[in-house]
Amino acid sequence: MTFLNSITTIIATIAPIVIAWFFYSKWRKDNKWLKQHDLASEILLTVYQVEEAFKYIRTNGASDVPEYSEETIRQFKFNEEEFLTLDGKIKSLYHDKRDVFISLRLLELKAKALPHSESLSTQLKTLYSLSLKIYNAPTRYNQIQKQLDRSKTGVHSKYNKQLLQKREYYEDIIYYHSETGDFDQKVSKTINEIEEQLRPLFEEL
Repeated sequence: MTFLNSITTIIATIAPIVIAWFFYSKWRKDNKWLKQHDLASEILLTVYQVEEAFKYIRTNGASDVPEYSEETIRQFKFNEEEFLTLDGKIKSLYHDKRDVFISLRLLELKAKALPHSESLSTQLKTLYSLSLKIYNAPTRYNQIQKQLDRSKTGVHSKYNKQLLQKREYYEDIIYYHSETGDFDQKVSKTINEIEEQLRPLFEEL
């Protein structure tokens, strides 16, 4: 009888500890998942805000892509005053959305608490670098166009062809193409990859 009493006493002592540990482990697991879910939501919300900021800057900062013939550089004469207006507008619009872009830097660090953290951080860094391309594109565009204006060689020279390709590259960044341009496709691809990496956290709801 004494032995049974001892067993009963031991069980009565251990049982609450086991039950408490079980619920603590479950709470800890649920709490970790909740924090990851909240962080994933914060990341996606910021990413979508960045996507809209890109469109906002590129549609309000510039009008339609200038039309000119590649047969002659001189057919598209560079207008310094128009450029300064464009450059100023884009930089002003960028500063309007600066806080959104800066948030990406913070989320790069916070993303380390999530699955696939290295890949996720890389994609967020990519989005931030794309925002800097928008900021710097008008200046680079200006430099290239000035080189073309000063060029004494023919339009089909290797040097001018390289400049024209670079100019098209920066035009693609400056002007919004309704997701058909290379820059827009890069943005969409990056956002899609972020969504795919975070999707499992939302499927567990």
